[in-house]
Amino acid sequence: MYQFLKCCVMVTASHAIIDKMLCHTYSNVHKYNMFINFFLCHSQLGTALCRDSVFLKKLDGIVWNMHIEPNEFERSWNEIIDEYDLEQNKWMSDMYDMRFSWIPAFFRDIHMGGLLRTTSRSESENSFFGCFLHPGMNLTEFFLAFESAMESQGQKKDRLDHESQSTYPPLKTSLAIEKHAVHKPAALSYNDLAGTDSADTVKAKLNMLYMQFNLTMKTHGSNIEYISELLDMLQEFNKRHDAQTTQLSKHAMFVRLIGCSKPSSIEVQTPKQSRNKGCGKRMKSTKEKMTEQASKPLRKCNFCKQMVRHDIRNCPERKLA
Repeated sequence: MYQFLKCCVMVTASHAIIDKMLCHTYSNVHKYNMFINFFLCHSQLGTALCRDSVFLKKLDGIVWNMHIEPNEFERSWNEIIDEYDLEQNKWMSDMYDMRFSWIPAFFRDIHMGGLLRTTSRSESENSFFGCFLHPGMNLTEFFLAFESAMESQGQKKDRLDHESQSTYPPLKTSLAIEKHAVHKPAALSYNDLAGTDSADTVKAKLNMLYMQFNLTMKTHGSNIEYISELLDMLQEFNKRHDAQTTQLSKHAMFVRLIGCSKPSSIEVQTPKQSRNKGCGKRMKSTKEKMTEQASKPLRKCNFCKQMVRHDIRNCPERKLA
């Protein structure tokens, strides 16, 4: 249960509350997000330095460089501080004191330590799953949408595998050795796969089927007679075996997916969609709404012909008519 405590690195934003919460358990593996720290660096140095391309280039060269040694980083940092008279800048001093927690030069002993930037990865995940999910989904819809996202990734992988097996990269030179290397298959052949110990498993059979189908399309894909014959065989196969396949209803599919049947009474309702982004206006009370409504002048409704606070579009008498 506590194996997750042995994580290599935990990346968070630089915040006093987060540091206080993680200082006891994750003191040795807690690191800061490089992107957030460097983004704040621009806002703490003033407009003049932020517009100085030479200064930013020098600072980028030591902050984002994961191939320099720690002593080289410290020497270059001090040179920049002396050159631009930043000795009295408290924020830069604090960032230098925390250099062990966010500078890649000090993560050389950590595998892939130079990638301590979570923003790009989280935005990439949000962009991908945003095509399938929305905040108003219930749990069942979420599971179905998540499966669709995973199937989309699988289909993309299969398409790329087919393209890599059925096409050849363009030749850059006229050398015979390049042409030989391009046409030499690098993937595992069907005969090699058939001789493995896992050939009787379902996964191995499916791999053989995919490879045979791709090989057939690659070899006879331009022959319309062979394609028609293969299509007729597949259609006949589906007709012969569709009668033996039990078609599940939508309710039965949900039961199999979730693992339980629908209860007779639903006590837990789907929560209303929360609005955690936007204008952020304060919610007005009923008294404030009534006061504002009373301060507005009356106007004549063209439907009921009275001086009221509505018009013909939302007249209550028109709705009843």
